[in-house]
Amino acid sequence: MNEKEKDLPLYLEKLQALERRLSPNHPRYQTVVESYSRSIAGYKGEKSLDYYLSFLSKDNYTVLHNIRLHNGVYYFQIDYLLITEKYILLIEVKNYAGVLHYDPHFHQLIRTMNGKEVALPDPLSQIERQKFQLLTLLTKRKYPYTPIETLAVISNPLTILKTSNNQEDISRKLIHSGNLARRLKEIDDKYKETRLSSKEIKNLSKYLLKINQSVKLDILEKFNISQQELLTGVQCPACGALPMKRLHGKWLCQICKNKSKNAHQIALRDFSLLINETITNKEAREFLRLDSDATTKRILTSLNIPFTGVTKDRRYYIEM
Repeated sequence: MNEKEKDLPLYLEKLQALERRLSPNHPRYQTVVESYSRSIAGYKGEKSLDYYLSFLSKDNYTVLHNIRLHNGVYYFQIDYLLITEKYILLIEVKNYAGVLHYDPHFHQLIRTMNGKEVALPDPLSQIERQKFQLLTLLTKRKYPYTPIETLAVISNPLTILKTSNNQEDISRKLIHSGNLARRLKEIDDKYKETRLSSKEIKNLSKYLLKINQSVKLDILEKFNISQQELLTGVQCPACGALPMKRLHGKWLCQICKNKSKNAHQIALRDFSLLINETITNKEAREFLRLDSDATTKRILTSLNIPFTGVTKDRRYYIEM
């Protein structure tokens, strides 16, 4: 059973919105673009693992994705958590390219690409920390002891993996995504004793999903950008130009002449991602660059979204 489907992470949505709302000449525009590129590469790496996980029996494996937990002291995040009746498996996914050499003596991953060497964070140490934190959490909750296995999976099939001679243990812990099925069979064969009943697996997965906590991130604060530096207006869905003009109940792009009935929905979503999940008529009129309070009210009312207050104090909940 797949208990938690993957949507585009909120952080990525916020980065997308921020990129749309910054001028290319803004001093932090390139930093935002590079951050988005790194984040979307990681997301695609995780998403590519779905193909291999889709072959697993839903009766034998409960799969949780992108779980952020608190062990009482620290938060820790797990890319994939697989629960079976015999063991639990933690998977950390990396979408690294180039030639990767794992140095077991210094516990570092060295990447060679375009003739340059750089040290990357050690995914094996990272996944072992997650294992320790999850074990601490489960022990506090008095769950039956269940062995926890770990894997670091490189999702890019063109990446070359290397390590020192006689490091067979490393090759079982650091693998390509294409080798996941073979490695899972080896782990399945390793454990014979049933540790968790079907009911306990269901209860454990429900508990982990219940305590899962998404990151509440102020993206403007992270990049030290003020609300006043954002571009306002409704963006053309065809050419990306700002702002579109409201004419006769439609939005008209003044550059490519594209027309849209609901282009304002993306603009309001940007507002909710970057500024606030609620908005007043005045704030919406200014952000959408409208001339009329009445037109703004008609647009907000047509969305059929919750609101509080009356007249000037009314706030609409635009988390869409």
